[in-house]
Amino acid sequence: MGEYSGYIKRQVASRLHRPDGRVETTREPAVWTMAHRGYSGNGLLDMWVYPTKTEALREGAKLAMA
Repeated sequence: MGEYSGYIKRQVASRLHRPDGRVETTREPAVWTMAHRGYSGNGLLDMWVYPTKTEALREGAKLAMA
C-alpha cells in the first residue's frame, strides 16, 4: 500500500443488530471520502479522500459554508 497506507484502514462496513441484543460488526478496508457536484463544472462529481473521519467532516463543513 505504501504511500496510501495512511488512508486505507479497516472501518465498520456493517453493523447487524439482532433481536436478542447481539450486535455483529463487520470491518473492511475503506477510506473516508467526500463527494461534491460542482467545482470541476459540467455536472461532474468531484471526489476527495481523507485519512481520518475528523478531517473529512471538517473539510465537508468548510465546503458547506463556502
